[in-house]
Amino acid sequence: MKQEEFKRVITCPYCGRPEILVDGKAPVRISVRCTKFNNRFYIADLLTGKTEQSVAYKRLGRQR
Repeated sequence: MKQEEFKRVITCPYCGRPEILVDGKAPVRISVRCTKFNNRFYIADLLTGKTEQSVAYKRLGRQR
């Protein structure tokens, strides 16, 4: 198994810890929960590497 190195690290805007490891850029935004403060959420843009504070959203359910 080949070990790959992740080139980009996105840090949490609340605690400053590196939370997300990314190996490339993509036009995707993801919702992430802080591991230190479990009730805080943020949105990470994988294309620009920027984060913004957010609130928790309800899941819509599985797409079938």
